[in-house]
Amino acid sequence: MSGFLDVDYPVLLDSALVRPGLGEHSYVTADPFLIMRSKGGHVEVIERDD
Repeated sequence: MSGFLDVDYPVLLDSALVRPGLGEHSYVTADPFLIMRSKGGHVEVIERDD
């Protein structure tokens, strides 16, 4: 996981359900092509071109 310290926007999506057949997967990702931010009623969408 230390390899994700040097990338843009690292994310860990962890399913924490404790039920058989559900909650069995976690995903690690980074460097998204699209970024969505929201705060209150304001939403910002950023498309990355790199």
